[in-house]
Amino acid sequence: EPSGTTQFHCTVTACSRAHRDVMTKQRLDPPSPYKLMQQRCKDAGLPANKTADVLKKQLAELDAAEGGTTAREPSGTTQPTKRVSVKKGPGGVTTAPTSGMVTADGTGSLIPGPYGPEWRPDTPVTYAPLFPFLGSVLQLSPSSQQATDVFWWLFGYPGYLWPWNVIYLAICYLSITYTNPDLSRCTTYSADWIIGLYLRNLALLWMICGGWHALLYTFKAQGEKRKYDPRWQATGSSRFLFGNQIYDNIFWSCASGVTTWTAFEAYTMHQWATTGTTTGAMYTDWWSSPVYSTAWLLLIPIWREFHFYIGHRALHWKRIYPYVHYLHHKNDNPGPWSGLAMHPIEHVIYFSVVLIHFIVPSHPLHFFFNAQHTALTPAGGHSGFEGPFVDGKVPAGSFFHYLHHRYYDFNFGEATIPLDKWFGTFKDGSVAESRSKTTTPSPQ
Repeated sequence: EPSGTTQFHCTVTACSRAHRDVMTKQRLDPPSPYKLMQQRCKDAGLPANKTADVLKKQLAELDAAEGGTTAREPSGTTQPTKRVSVKKGPGGVTTAPTSGMVTADGTGSLIPGPYGPEWRPDTPVTYAPLFPFLGSVLQLSPSSQQATDVFWWLFGYPGYLWPWNVIYLAICYLSITYTNPDLSRCTTYSADWIIGLYLRNLALLWMICGGWHALLYTFKAQGEKRKYDPRWQATGSSRFLFGNQIYDNIFWSCASGVTTWTAFEAYTMHQWATTGTTTGAMYTDWWSSPVYSTAWLLLIPIWREFHFYIGHRALHWKRIYPYVHYLHHKNDNPGPWSGLAMHPIEHVIYFSVVLIHFIVPSHPLHFFFNAQHTALTPAGGHSGFEGPFVDGKVPAGSFFHYLHHRYYDFNFGEATIPLDKWFGTFKDGSVAESRSKTTTPSPQ
């Protein structure tokens, strides 16, 4: 374990046995401090074939030019820990242990990590207030404060509806209104309308994933502010296809992800075209049941989260993980394109969330919103940064899910349904917890 760190993700205590076996099989040894300095110089466009002293001097000059911070020491070098004042928000100021560096925007804390200081938010991860409130309702003891919290979680900004679920719903409505083939063409499988669906979905994925990537990684509009992992996306690495993490992620997302997504849509549209409403699970008149239609639409992201937890937990089973889910977990430092970078078998499991519409009566808007939500939302959740972005106006990022990529055996779900808390796999990401050398046993 590199000195100066408290936890390394390839140790037996920090990851599942299956992941350890895969990493060993791929011969992924921790990089030396010299290689880490070389990689950072390459990322910055600086000469990398120099001595360690020259590389360290280059990095010191780079850090000074970018913001006057001290040069980031490579992993393997013990760094003095000092206490600095960190803004906590309207509540005042607190102190947090760092690696000798003040956070770029004056918020959060830095902890030692295998590749350098890792950013952590001021407050630990918490769950949405919905299920604690529902539990109180069942016990006939709800409080007015709980009801208020749920109201603002649902209608406030940022919240459950605003901005992202409303944005994704708008994208869905416009895309299916103007680009869906007429059902009369779908009575037989034909390349013309199926390719049209594929190209539509490909364009949507590039708009969302490509947009986040351009903002945060191409133009680096956020710099390194609130970046969970100090590294940028890997290049020259044998872990990834083409030796490049971004190209690898794009390949799996487009070649397998969009293909699987489109296949589920094409099959469903063919079924609608040939059976109509005889299955009892499809209806076309939204206003025939407006309350039901609206309620089911609001519940789709929650259904998605439940389905994701079940499928994701199954993929971590030791007899499946080394052959399927390991591919997604090569992205221990995820970016926007990492969200849908999965093995084809995992894509089938992941997109099977839409099969519920063959059982539960659904309008086409329900189905397509579920499918597009499943395909597009991982980009923001895997961004590698904590929002808000664009001068603090756009909420994004999922520290909850980043912790899963960092520690593997925790946070299999998301932050609405407390499934991880119920099953003992929840990690809140607090500084004290992150610095601890102990973890709970693997859930396998």
